[in-house]
Amino acid sequence: MNHRLGTKGLNLPQISTYAAERNLTIDDVMAMPEQDHWTYEGLEPRDGWSYVCSAYVAAAYKAAGLFGNDEIQATEFTPKDVYAMNFFDANFKVPEACAKDND
Repeated sequence: MNHRLGTKGLNLPQISTYAAERNLTIDDVMAMPEQDHWTYEGLEPRDGWSYVCSAYVAAAYKAAGLFGNDEIQATEFTPKDVYAMNFFDANFKVPEACAKDND
């Protein structure tokens, strides 16, 4: 929630006070979208971006250009969002060189 408010190191009561001073509720703060460029500190050796599986896949799709010019935040994707996207041809015919017999 510190990222959402542009603060650093505040605990929940401090975040609540800071938000109230800006006429925001904790619900308002929690509803602010996660941003892909945010990095997290203090969890060494896991410092850096924080992606769950669906966000990681969406970030890979984003990096590959599958969203075109659409502005998306991969960190906001759920597993259902990822598998519901229709990027791939479900009726794709596997070339003979890639057939299962050649595995």
